[in-house]
Amino acid sequence: MSRQATLRDIARHCGLSIATVSRVLSDSDYVVSEATRQRVLASAEQLHYMPNELGKSLKTSSTRDIGVILPNITNPYYALLLQGITDEADRQGYHVLLCSSHRNAPREADNISRLLSKRVDGILLSSINPDPEAVRRAVSVGCRLLALEQPIPLDCPQVGFDYRLGAMMATEHLLSLGHRRIGFLGAPLDRPSRRMMLEGYRAALTNAGIAPNPDYEMLSGIESERPGIYEIENGRESAQLFMHMSPMPTGYIAINDMTAIGAMRAFTSAGLRIPEDISVIGFDNIPYCELSAPPLTTIDQHAYSLGSLALRCLLDRDEPSSALPPTLVERCSTGPVKE
Repeated sequence: MSRQATLRDIARHCGLSIATVSRVLSDSDYVVSEATRQRVLASAEQLHYMPNELGKSLKTSSTRDIGVILPNITNPYYALLLQGITDEADRQGYHVLLCSSHRNAPREADNISRLLSKRVDGILLSSINPDPEAVRRAVSVGCRLLALEQPIPLDCPQVGFDYRLGAMMATEHLLSLGHRRIGFLGAPLDRPSRRMMLEGYRAALTNAGIAPNPDYEMLSGIESERPGIYEIENGRESAQLFMHMSPMPTGYIAINDMTAIGAMRAFTSAGLRIPEDISVIGFDNIPYCELSAPPLTTIDQHAYSLGSLALRCLLDRDEPSSALPPTLVERCSTGPVKE
């Protein structure tokens, strides 16, 4: 295989100095004639010259790499979020290095350390670690870091979603259909987003004059490392517990769409019709919502837009922290309460 062309090769090819060739190819402010610039570019193209990105990064202290740490890569919500990040990175000339913490705090801290060792230009972090020490260390050494999706108790830019309002909207939607016994299909309250959702659910019930019933708050403890999508199993097991109640709720709010889909499978397997007998609403608006049976009513978190906005905020220090508003997407899994 032939060796890669160098600046010296281009200089010889077009009869100019190495310094002039370097100035043209590095887009420096040094003035050269248009004819000279075109001569250099033509030689570089003929010799198939490829710039030395490592050398450029050492000179500019920039790698054009952005680290992204997500807690889960099995849920399609994170695929949408990542797509928004990578598309924006492509537009701005950056590369994305993806890490998964697998919902494990020590692994998240290790991800941060590894990305710092690669001298990334910034980190987008969806944190599951209640201890911000690893983040604090990253910020202290000058790493540009943005808290994505989950808030962090540190002075750094944050881009998220109004989870409390989203859960209130989901609950109010079921209330508007006449449901008064409304169950909450949740997960361990170890993330701010989950706590905010539960608060929104309770607030909407209270505003409607309904006292929240702790028995209707099913906080599944399944967050295993075993293969498969654990959220679906969360929904299935929680639904089975609800079906042992008398009276059982007529409407259900799931902490995410995968949990809602798991619950709907359990309900329909038991002979319940959706939405004729019970109603189910999810949270995320992943593509599977339109393919479920029936298609799932949900709260759109605008994951793609969230990812794109997060990268822009990371690169633009003047961009303020923000939280995207929720949107109700009505499909066929919710209907009037059965009399």
